[in-house]
Amino acid sequence: MNALKKNLFITSLCVLGITTIIAQNNTQSFEMPPSSNEKVIGTISGELVAGEAYDLYYYQESFIKEFSKWKYVEWKDRRSTFSIYELHEKCLSAAKSKYGDLYPNLYLRSFKYEMSEQDLPDNEYYSNVIGSTDYYKNTNRIRRVYKYSAMVVVAF
Repeated sequence: MNALKKNLFITSLCVLGITTIIAQNNTQSFEMPPSSNEKVIGTISGELVAGEAYDLYYYQESFIKEFSKWKYVEWKDRRSTFSIYELHEKCLSAAKSKYGDLYPNLYLRSFKYEMSEQDLPDNEYYSNVIGSTDYYKNTNRIRRVYKYSAMVVVAF
């Protein structure tokens, strides 16, 4: 009876230890380098513009020129955030469109990405409503860009 309890205790400790090790290893298969049974057929890279953010101003014109001025409206943030899985899907889609005719069962390996914020110059523009003379300005413009790359492989 004691041997049975001892074996159950040791087994439960092993199971808990193994699941903890597996849970801590969160590197995805597409981030790993190609294995020995995979053939590299090419590389794929791309760029994804994920929107921009800016301060919006409206030009309020008065019939007295000295009272005409720029009026602050609000901070507009139209940037998107993409997860590693969404970027992987974009990269895989690009790889399938490039190599999919010759290799229908392809995979990505050594997937890498980076996100950067780019400063843009100020922008002044009129409203796009026909007949409107509204005048706007965007300042402190920031554009978010994701760049990704991966090796395209097939199993042999």
